[in-house]
Amino acid sequence: MVCVISTDMSLYFDYKLQNLDSSSINTLIEWHTQHLLLAVASFSREKGGFVTLFDELGEVVQGVNFPRHPVAQATALSWHPVKKLLVTGWENGQIEAWGGEKDFVSVQSPHRDAITILQWSEQGGRLVSADGVSLLYDQCFYMPGKLAGSLVGSKVDARGQILTLFHHELKDPLVHITFRKNQPGIDIR
Repeated sequence: MVCVISTDMSLYFDYKLQNLDSSSINTLIEWHTQHLLLAVASFSREKGGFVTLFDELGEVVQGVNFPRHPVAQATALSWHPVKKLLVTGWENGQIEAWGGEKDFVSVQSPHRDAITILQWSEQGGRLVSADGVSLLYDQCFYMPGKLAGSLVGSKVDARGQILTLFHHELKDPLVHITFRKNQPGIDIR
């Protein structure tokens, strides 16, 4: 947590996170840039993969049913740059979203393999996701004979649902996606 005292000085507080499962390991972590929320993906052999949200004091956000997968782990986390909206990608190709409500919701997606990238455009007008096997993930997700991936572009509608705009099957998996920086206030619509 950062508490700004003046424009010349910042004060930082160190809080220990209370992990929900002491036998788990934390695999991913992602701060929201505008809301004081931290998403942590974890995995344990007993419970599988799960995502937990923490507030600025390191306490678990109450009233949220966190996603759990008995055999899959979260492979990507991405906060919307402005909204309180977290998108999670899993090694089974599933994508789930949390928009501040009680439950994470499953996002309809053509992905079939491990989600390797979740990236929002600068203002949050578009979400791009990629799956497949990449050299960066060979030890975790290696599938013999599988050297392809797919790319999906989505947007958030007025009701907060994530809708697929395009889907491309690729010969090779993607390892990085970037959006061109726009002038302030302009974003892909």
